[in-house]
Amino acid sequence: MKTKIFFMIGFVLSLTVLLSSGKFTYAKEARGVTDDTIKLGVIVDLTGPIAVNTIPYLEAARNYFRYINEEGGINGRKVKLIVEDDRYSIPMAIAAFKKLLYKDEVIALLGPAGTSQTVALSAQIDKLKVPTMTLSISRVWKEKKYIFIIALPYEDGLRTTIDYIANDLKGKGSRIGFTTFDNDYGRNGLAAAREQAKLYDIKIHNEVLNPGALDATTQVLNLKKYNLKHVIAHQEIGTATALLRDAKKYGFDATFLGGYAASFEEVVKLAGKAAKNFIGIHYINSWYDESRGMTSLREIAERYQPGKGFRNKFYTEGWVSAMIYTEAMKRAGKGLNYDTMVDCLEGFRDFDTKGLCPPITFKKGDHIGGKQCRFFRADVDKGLLVPLTGWKEPKDKD
Repeated sequence: MKTKIFFMIGFVLSLTVLLSSGKFTYAKEARGVTDDTIKLGVIVDLTGPIAVNTIPYLEAARNYFRYINEEGGINGRKVKLIVEDDRYSIPMAIAAFKKLLYKDEVIALLGPAGTSQTVALSAQIDKLKVPTMTLSISRVWKEKKYIFIIALPYEDGLRTTIDYIANDLKGKGSRIGFTTFDNDYGRNGLAAAREQAKLYDIKIHNEVLNPGALDATTQVLNLKKYNLKHVIAHQEIGTATALLRDAKKYGFDATFLGGYAASFEEVVKLAGKAAKNFIGIHYINSWYDESRGMTSLREIAERYQPGKGFRNKFYTEGWVSAMIYTEAMKRAGKGLNYDTMVDCLEGFRDFDTKGLCPPITFKKGDHIGGKQCRFFRADVDKGLLVPLTGWKEPKDKD
């Protein structure tokens, strides 16, 4: 009898130790993950100066995870998106992050959209081990353990633009214009462009045009004074449109080459005839591409929002980001947590998006997913950006 009692006591004690150590349940120890739910946080600008860019991104993520949930979820779990608006503001991005991590306890983040916002959060992202797919497509995230980007960084996109001006537009030895924001996004981009310009003896004249600006008269008149033939607009949709309109207004007939955040059909539609010399660069394919991935994306988008039609490249980027997270979480299986999610992301090798963008590879120490971008030209009559080149990489890319 005593033997039986001691056996039962030992069994209970052993069971208690196992339960307290979490050996019998992954759900309690995995932030943002239960038996039937995965909580993902989203930080984007919904009401601030770049909301026109980021609202389509959120719309795509919602539609993609809706589709995944209707197909049974990820290993039996449904995805729940919890969204916070940072208004493209550092203080609001910090507040959104705290709410999502400490109150909602999400496993991972999509966003934020800004380089400055992501920089401000990066220490806490590392401390709390938060897989983060930022929209700040910058090379500064290459070696960050928990931060990932899907594409060739905007610094390298600008280097590729300098190559294009020098070689395709015969701009070697010339002076060109450059407009951008007075923030990390702008300064990082300008530094990369100036470094690449040295390869071709190109000089750069810079003008600051910050987010939310509705008038670019001063910048245009300063650029016109130098009689420049080529201007890189490292802007976003609103300020790029203002730049093109005022260039036409003041008779400044240069070729404008938009950076990633400016290379959208909205710029062509809003600027109208002022966009006749506009060339864009991007890492996302055209909405009208006939690849399997884009055909499927269009079909599902039409299913959920009938009659809406065209979506811009930020929509496709949101779709690709959600696709990548879904694949990583599938690979993690029932043992999904923030560390297994990162491990699975770092296992991506030439991940095929079926034509939405170039193949994606992540490795330890290199969280830059894509390696190429391409140029598009404005078709003013149709209000579109149509492919101008194939996929390109910058000269002397690391």
